[in-house]
Amino acid sequence: MEPTALSLDADRLRTAARDVLDLAEALRPFSDVDLGAALPGSALARTVPPDPRALAADTVRWAQRTEAAADRMTDADAAAAVRLRP
Repeated sequence: MEPTALSLDADRLRTAARDVLDLAEALRPFSDVDLGAALPGSALARTVPPDPRALAADTVRWAQRTEAAADRMTDADAAAAVRLRP
């Protein structure tokens, strides 16, 4: 069966979620670093929660949910999502 553009979008979404999981794993050794204190005044310092481990955990949960959603995505779901894009 030939992949459709919609199924390729789901594949890209799944790949992006895996990339986020890989990044979170790569950053694990640095999880005790307070990114807000390390980068004072930066946009990251204003948006990162005080506990970088919480940010890493949130990122992993987001990536897992995104990957699971991509796995469940049907062509009709993808078509609806495409229509909602600005």
